[in-house]
Order: sequence, then C-alpha cells, then structure tokens
Amino acid sequence: MIGTPLYGGGLSQDEELETVVMRAGIFDDQDLLHQCKPIVEIYTCQRLKWIAPVEGCQQFEGMLPSQ
Repeated sequence: MIGTPLYGGGLSQDEELETVVMRAGIFDDQDLLHQCKPIVEIYTCQRLKWIAPVEGCQQFEGMLPSQ
C-alpha cells in the first residue's frame, strides 16, 4: 500500500462498523479544525515527551477498548 491512511475504524462483535477515526491532517478547512476539539487520544504511550496531552481528552495507551 502506498500513501497515508485517511481514516480507520473499529468493528463491533457483530463485525459492524462501530467507530470511525478520521485523521485530522486530511482536512484543508482550518476553521473546521479550530471548531472541533478532539475528545479522545490513542497510543499515548508513544507520545513524544515534549507534546502535552490535549486537555479534556480521554487518554488511552493503545487503541480504544472494545465495548
């Protein structure tokens, strides 16, 4: 595969799409990015030490847990 993934997702136990993750870097509309604050951060265990957590976000060391 060549390129960067634009989105990802998670499946339920019934294998139906349950969660969609859009990579913020795909958006050209800067105003949209300023209006929509993230609510979840994943793979925080790999965060660089000089990058601060996003205030108010749920933090997960890996992928979102299954529901």
